[in-house]
Amino acid sequence: RYYHLGGAGNVAYSIRRLGGTPLFYTVLGGRPNSKTFHGLLTNKKLLSSFCLTEETRDISLKTRLVADNRILLRLDEDYDAPISADTSNRLYSHFRYNMDDIRCVVVSDYQKGCIGQDLFERIKKICFARNIRLLVDSKSSWDFSGIFLYKPTAAELEKLLGRKLAGINETIECGMRFKQEQEIENLVITLDANGLIYLDDSNMAYHIPSACKAPVDPTGAGDSMMAAMAVCVANGIPIDAAVRFSNEVAAFSCEWMG
Repeated sequence: RYYHLGGAGNVAYSIRRLGGTPLFYTVLGGRPNSKTFHGLLTNKKLLSSFCLTEETRDISLKTRLVADNRILLRLDEDYDAPISADTSNRLYSHFRYNMDDIRCVVVSDYQKGCIGQDLFERIKKICFARNIRLLVDSKSSWDFSGIFLYKPTAAELEKLLGRKLAGINETIECGMRFKQEQEIENLVITLDANGLIYLDDSNMAYHIPSACKAPVDPTGAGDSMMAAMAVCVANGIPIDAAVRFSNEVAAFSCEWMG
């Protein structure tokens, strides 16, 4: 049995592997899954001093049964209880007082209870005030207005719009309308094996095919993509080049198990 960082932990570790220096903020618990996760953070040499604890809390565990380099079965144990208001305030305080030299902020929200609407609004407000670019990968229906980049999957966009999207052209059309209504600077819609759609800050649309030639395990590809975009943005690389590079990174991550 092998354990790997998942979710936002995978984003932070991927940023580190790509040469960035992530400050990772989350809330763990006192139960076994959380203790295993904290041990992985230590082993990966990630800064974990910003990981708060609620003793009764735990984190989700996703198990893959693998044979001959193929995933046979997926078992998910989800934990999505919201953190307390006090913990949310403490998490924001840690974030607010450690923003010196921060070049961009990534919010990875998987609806597991760590980030609520109020905390997100506070993060967004301080990023705007300090002119820090905010990149968001979220399953929640928040107010994304004004953020630098939002990365939903096609299914997540359909949920936000309340309708099914038939093909790439309709996804571009509806995505562009959503982007303009929300006043989002850049929108990246991931399409699984069909690559991604990139709607840029001048409202031009691009369909970028997947670069994956021999997919083995797509788990965490979106996290790798988000990490790559964050590292590029933090280092001043133009966003169009960052999106294309992140597509290559995501493809590479799909060609390996784990």
